[in-house]
Amino acid sequence: MATRQAWAGWAAAVAAAVLLGAPGCGAKRELPKELKIDLGDGVTVKLALIPAGKFMMGEEKNQHEVAISKPFYMGVMEVTQAQYEAVMGTNPSNFKGATNPVESVSWNDAADFCRKLSEKTGKTVRLPAEAEWEYACRAGSKTKFCFGDADEGLGDYAWYRADSGTTFHPVGQKKPNAWGLFDMHGNVWEWCADWYGDYPKGAVTDPQGPASGGQRVLRGGSWFNYAGDCRAAYRNWNGPWNRTEILGFRVVVSVPGSPAAAAPVAAQPAPAPIQKAEVPAAKELDLGGGVTMKLALIPAGKFMMGSPDSEKGRRDTEGPQHEVTISKPFYMGVTEVTQAQYEAVMGTNPSGFKGATNPVDTVSWNEAAEFCKKLSEKTRQTVRLPTEAEWEYACRAGSKTTFCFGDAEERLGDYAWYSANSGNMMHPVGQKKPNAWGFFDMHGNVWEWCADWYGRYPEGAVTDPQGPASGTSRVLRGGGWSNTPNICRAAGRDDGPPGTRGNDCGFRVVVSVSAPGP
Repeated sequence: MATRQAWAGWAAAVAAAVLLGAPGCGAKRELPKELKIDLGDGVTVKLALIPAGKFMMGEEKNQHEVAISKPFYMGVMEVTQAQYEAVMGTNPSNFKGATNPVESVSWNDAADFCRKLSEKTGKTVRLPAEAEWEYACRAGSKTKFCFGDADEGLGDYAWYRADSGTTFHPVGQKKPNAWGLFDMHGNVWEWCADWYGDYPKGAVTDPQGPASGGQRVLRGGSWFNYAGDCRAAYRNWNGPWNRTEILGFRVVVSVPGSPAAAAPVAAQPAPAPIQKAEVPAAKELDLGGGVTMKLALIPAGKFMMGSPDSEKGRRDTEGPQHEVTISKPFYMGVTEVTQAQYEAVMGTNPSGFKGATNPVDTVSWNEAAEFCKKLSEKTRQTVRLPTEAEWEYACRAGSKTTFCFGDAEERLGDYAWYSANSGNMMHPVGQKKPNAWGFFDMHGNVWEWCADWYGRYPEGAVTDPQGPASGTSRVLRGGGWSNTPNICRAAGRDDGPPGTRGNDCGFRVVVSVSAPGP
């Protein structure tokens, strides 16, 4: 009750300030530049005043003028796990830490948080409109990022793919933007109130997005994303029921008396048929020019990663053998990326063994990562290299043997191009037998880059491991056309500097599962 009374007094003061600021009513009274919400037990939310104003929203062809007609307050930080738990009584996050941003929250969860916090405090707490979010992120700037155009400056302001160590970080550790807001680039994607849709053609005031839709807007990029995905204008979307470990949010509080000071939007459950639908078992990406890429769904599950001490050809780097849990399904390319696919995305073909259906070769880890970045932008899906754990899990396809099909080396030629049958060259993808989950050439043909830095395995059971936080070389898996059977085993590991290119080095991609249904 005391909190409600305090808010009522503040609201009255603001209303008076608005009246006093009207024409003919004397001098204006300024709004407080900061607002603090007490969540109880010493947990608070700090918000900064965002002034009314105009800006150019979007970029290039879709850029348009937007007027934000009234000031509002925005959370200085992304909502933390401590803040979320203080309101909701639970913490769904996978990467636990009181000052880490809450993650693995759906749009519905975020909207419900706003509703409960509104009821608790008497304030109008809500998710920002997409226009409010970009306006606050830019903080008066007109550049690629809030601080300028240079990618190399992003690490001062954001946790992203190049500096995050593939994990979250506590909020507020990087530099804030000009309006005092932290982590507007990177750390976690932030839900916005709007349904996703096309921008309007001309100038607008206080846009709220489409009246209906199937996906909600996400902004800001995350620890997993490259610099291009963290730009002030970059847009993403997802189903309002979807939860993944890169999704979080921040809140705004409406100034009393403003048009936006309506009740917060209620959580909207997904329609029952969509919510119950299974994730499709296959996915096809259109790369343009008649070139496509087929991917198959990998189920969540557990497996023993590495090799036992007794396995023939084993190396010490394949141990200790340990249990790994893959907690979420994902899609993986049925074949290694071909030269036609690479050229469709990158506009070039660096391969030494030319052939449209041959796997692309002579590509560095850096180039493979750039391919994923460009394909993500092209398809608006999260395309990436597999983690080493995901790769071995997919290669084994439920098996516990030396190869995906068993232990017998004499059968390897049915599944792989390797030293005994390749003729010292690579071959078109998909000519050998697939493994039990439908993946071709997981043994041999070309080595495949993985996302991880190379390092020693953990000693115990782990969930969704990402490898070391830093290193000097990246993981390679599967063996190549010139390698002997012991190198092509499911547990076999190699590594190389991320800038190195070899004529037996290629890759395949994975796509994160974002929402049920097609």
